[in-house]
Amino acid sequence: SYGKWKNIDVDELKAYYAIRTFIELFCRDRQSGIWNSTHKKHYLLRMPGPSQGFTERRYKQITACPHYCDETTAKPRDHVDYDRLYKVRSLIDTLKHLFQKYYNPGCEVSADECMIPFQGRWGGRQYDRSKPIQWGVKVWMVTDAKTAYNYNFDVYCGKDPDFEHLDNIGVATGVIIKLTQNLHGKGHVVFTDRYYTSPQL
Repeated sequence: SYGKWKNIDVDELKAYYAIRTFIELFCRDRQSGIWNSTHKKHYLLRMPGPSQGFTERRYKQITACPHYCDETTAKPRDHVDYDRLYKVRSLIDTLKHLFQKYYNPGCEVSADECMIPFQGRWGGRQYDRSKPIQWGVKVWMVTDAKTAYNYNFDVYCGKDPDFEHLDNIGVATGVIIKLTQNLHGKGHVVFTDRYYTSPQL
């Protein structure tokens, strides 16, 4: 238990996500040490930003309660439009919109997939023995070839209804067409590995 819940305001929420991003990027493997009293006394080990912004209890309390959807409007599992990512779909759509709004990729872009490690229970979890991370969530990505900026992405959840109207097109080809749609006719060069190569492309 993390104690009695206290309502969160916008400023505290922004501070939480700033600290959460910092922790994920720089100290994910030693998160518990941020609030360690011994580390706070040591000049080289202490991290005043996160530990002064939140107590460990409050940080964990907020972490345990994020909710990004309205459960009352969610489609049932047997519905034709059921979305396996409905709980975070609004967050994913917002991120993709902002990624493309504030950055214009260079002439050369790269399309590939990555695997986000995940050991939990979810129907979209994938296994790929050829990857360093064998169990996880597969994500298709289009990035700037020079800066590695993620311009667009899509989480793989199985059969994509967006491709059903296209004849004789594979998943790999459909992914490239879908993720580079906003770049068509702008002079970009898309680099892929042989998995995505096809006559259609």
